[in-house]
Amino acid sequence: MLAYFNYYGASGSGKTTTLNLLKKMLEIVSITVANQNGQGNATRTTFVIPQNGINHIVCVCTAGDDFTLLYENHEYFEANNAEIMVTASHENHLQYIHTYVHSNITYQGMQHDPKKDAFDYHEVKSHPVNTNTDEQNAENQKMADYLFELIMQTINI
Repeated sequence: MLAYFNYYGASGSGKTTTLNLLKKMLEIVSITVANQNGQGNATRTTFVIPQNGINHIVCVCTAGDDFTLLYENHEYFEANNAEIMVTASHENHLQYIHTYVHSNITYQGMQHDPKKDAFDYHEVKSHPVNTNTDEQNAENQKMADYLFELIMQTINI
């Protein structure tokens, strides 16, 4: 099962913070973690999560503010044979993401056809609270918990 999670929203809405919280949660259940730093605040992390005798590859990219970063994220997903792909993006990049996800993408040296193969696509919108730091931190943690639960459900299928 392949899955793509697009966590999108406006600048300053908590996307990077939420994905960093998610990464801390994934570290706990992973046997291997590999980091790659990109430009600006871009970090790309690969997690190997064992489940039922199978090692699942989950990649999380915290930045997706422009098309170059998104393209580099997609290259990273494919280079690491990611089964579960998580990226931040802006709302105005949704069409680019849709084109990537719904076209044939290379996966582990084979052509993956989303129309035929099992493939889940999730869009989750970041919701800034804009009232105080404690409320924003609570919202970020709530969204990280939600994304973590979706990822773990996907792995358990």
